[in-house]
Amino acid sequence: MNHTLSYNARKEKSKCFPSVTCNFRTGYSHLTTHYHISAATTNAVLTEVVTKKKPVKGGKKKVAPAPLLKEKPKKIEKPKIVNPLFEKRTRHFGIGQHIQPKRDLSRFVRWPKYIKIQRQKSVLQRRLKIPPPINQFSHTVDRVTATALFKVLEKYRPETTAAKKRRLQARAEKKVEKKTDKPTKRLIVVRQGVNTVTKLVEQKKAQLVVISHDVDPLEVENSDRANFTKLVETIKNNFNERYDELRRHWGGGVLGAKSTARIAKIEKAKELDSNLYFIKFYTNTYMPTSFKWIVVKAGKPSRQYSCIDGIEILSTSGTKSFGKLELNESSTITDVKKGVYHLKKLLYPDRQSIRLEPRGKTLKDSDTLKSLGLKNGSKLYVKDLGPQIGWSTVFLCEYAGPLFSYLLFYLRPSLVYGSNADTKPMAHVVHLAALCWSIHYAKRLLETVFVHRFSHATMPIMNLFKNCSYYWGFAAYVSYHINHPLYTAPCLCQSYFGLALFAICELGNLSIHLALRDLRPPGTKVRKIPRVTSNPFTILFDYVSCPNYFYEFGSWVGFTIMTSTLPAGLFTLAGVYQMSIWALGKHRNYKKEFPDYPKQRKAIVPFLL
Repeated sequence: MNHTLSYNARKEKSKCFPSVTCNFRTGYSHLTTHYHISAATTNAVLTEVVTKKKPVKGGKKKVAPAPLLKEKPKKIEKPKIVNPLFEKRTRHFGIGQHIQPKRDLSRFVRWPKYIKIQRQKSVLQRRLKIPPPINQFSHTVDRVTATALFKVLEKYRPETTAAKKRRLQARAEKKVEKKTDKPTKRLIVVRQGVNTVTKLVEQKKAQLVVISHDVDPLEVENSDRANFTKLVETIKNNFNERYDELRRHWGGGVLGAKSTARIAKIEKAKELDSNLYFIKFYTNTYMPTSFKWIVVKAGKPSRQYSCIDGIEILSTSGTKSFGKLELNESSTITDVKKGVYHLKKLLYPDRQSIRLEPRGKTLKDSDTLKSLGLKNGSKLYVKDLGPQIGWSTVFLCEYAGPLFSYLLFYLRPSLVYGSNADTKPMAHVVHLAALCWSIHYAKRLLETVFVHRFSHATMPIMNLFKNCSYYWGFAAYVSYHINHPLYTAPCLCQSYFGLALFAICELGNLSIHLALRDLRPPGTKVRKIPRVTSNPFTILFDYVSCPNYFYEFGSWVGFTIMTSTLPAGLFTLAGVYQMSIWALGKHRNYKKEFPDYPKQRKAIVPFLL
């Protein structure tokens, strides 16, 4: 049986009452019943109208009319009980009730201009998507270099619309007059725009990228090529290669508590990985299998490195074994030297030379065991370099001696020159020579203390006696002849020419030493290719590997010309010979260490040696 109920709204007077229509279908008959429900003010009258159809064949029973629908009883919902221990309750922020939460009202505040800029920078730093080819440039150029750069680039500013209009108009007028159109060359201008610069960087066509103004020159005219090359080299030397030293942090590099703790944790883990090692060595007992363990630094070893058990330390003769070390793959030769020092207290790290073969080359302190291919059971050889002394101490001793010994002869002591020596007059050149000699060695002493950064901390102590004998002996030899009462001075023109050459070369030598100092950050052993800087004396870096030796040679040539003495000439020749040996060695090391080292450079003398 199918039941269909439809309610239609009807109006009776001023009130609405529903009408119900019910359809009942069976297999025997079809009955439609309409109920019209009307209501008065006090009682209700039900009128039933039944429309009957002829009974279907076979039908016997009549279907009863459907009863009126009754409303279903409403379910009573129980109030939900809130547990205050773990369920939230509604909070009311009326007077005397819950405290209102803090709200960020910063966007409604009228901030000063510098605060707005800071907020914009912080938003850009979090949200701005910078292309990776552009994002790799993070160096800051100083004002002087930037000013010099934009003076060169001023000629290559892209033409404006008005300039382009004038250029095309002039070209059209020439075309009308001569009736020929000669195609013009493409203008040389800087390239700008993020997409353009990114594409040029990816294609490796960009020579210099300036992010602050977002320009990138592709090529310059031949007349500006030298200035532009010098600027590029200056920026590379001062910023690309000295990035860690000159890096500037926005906001002073002040970090929050979480960032500081995270960085400290990472640094502590790195230090632990690099310094953790165990030492095992055999004792001098009758049991050859007995051994001792010494834990030099306790800690949890790094998971990413596997331990290397049993690296045997031998002397270069191969007959004496110092013991065995247990290290990890990330350990360096410095860690090996520390381990050898704990095996034998006499061999402190500066006294050791670690080698793979008894007559092999000395390994660098930064080399790791993994890079050297050392495994379990490998052998390392240690050579005793003898007692060591610091480079600074050696330099101070060997430079202080010539200064005082020369001034001692300058006073013409009667023990050396006789009793009447101080009564004889001194030539003007003698005073100039004493002044030049004193300035030279005083400069060397000050450079040793404040300028020089040595790649090696010590040298054999025997070098102290050898170097002091050389400098002190030549100082006494030269000073004895120049300050002698029978000394004959050259003409003033020759003396002043030698003085000028000496002064220029001394300034050049100081400039080179300062440039070399800037190549190596304090406390490191970094080696870089020396380049020309903004100092004009450093232009010799384009021609020789050791311009400081060339300027030193020029200084003593000037001193020899000024004094015109044989001892000064011999001292100059001896110095040139020794400095040439040093320069050739450094030149070979530069070419071996740096594959892109300039091939046109010589060792000490431009175009010759």
